[in-house]
Amino acid sequence: MTNVFSVVELITPARAVEMLASSPGNRKCTRVGFYAPQMLRGEWGLVTDCIGIDEEGRLINGHNRLSAVVSSGVSVLMMVMYGVKRSDMAKIDVGSIRRPGDVLAICFLNNINNCRDVAAAVRLLIPYFRNNGESLSQREIELVSTQEIVSFVEENLAEMASLQCGKTAGSPSAVYAACFLFNRIDKGASEAFLDCLKTSYNPRYGYPTKTLEKSLAKIGGRNGSARIEAFAKTIKAWNFWRQNATCKRLVWLDGEHLPRPI
Repeated sequence: MTNVFSVVELITPARAVEMLASSPGNRKCTRVGFYAPQMLRGEWGLVTDCIGIDEEGRLINGHNRLSAVVSSGVSVLMMVMYGVKRSDMAKIDVGSIRRPGDVLAICFLNNINNCRDVAAAVRLLIPYFRNNGESLSQREIELVSTQEIVSFVEENLAEMASLQCGKTAGSPSAVYAACFLFNRIDKGASEAFLDCLKTSYNPRYGYPTKTLEKSLAKIGGRNGSARIEAFAKTIKAWNFWRQNATCKRLVWLDGEHLPRPI
């Protein structure tokens, strides 16, 4: 016989404060700044991960989400599980995190290849379009939610599915994001540019795609700032390539306005 049960509750800021006050303690809340904007934009959904309340009515799981409700001032629906044994807290939040690429693979089975790179590319594209193509920051990239990524892919599924970027040096996701823009300008030219990049085509010294290949290999792509640099330099190389110009070196400074693809 168990006294554990779950209910869907509308969690108001006042109810969140009440729940948080009952907590016997918790790790530092680090996701409030990520969750609260989603709530403000109306993007928060009802999920299976429950707010956990123990046998004595004390909060043991869900501190970040409840703190985000307080921070945003928005009431949201949440699943709340009551009567959880406090001893079972050792089993909470110990599994591997489901990354945005994993979610895309589930949502768009057989429609999207290289889901991890696609998800990372969309992280660049969402703030890029939000800023009218003028700027990008690492913080803006970090704040893009999985739901935003899924929604973007869903709204642009035909375009995303038609991109066949494959692996390139340094940061494939940055090249993927740039090629999404190039495809909207000239799909045939975009495919030719990418083919030159992937095959190391080098008919003359300073050929833009070869210069880009060398630059991407030096940049890498493990963090947001590196991906922004790779994205900006891919656009610059594209612009040189479109003008049939020589490009011996690609330069982009952190904080510089992003180039406009031509």
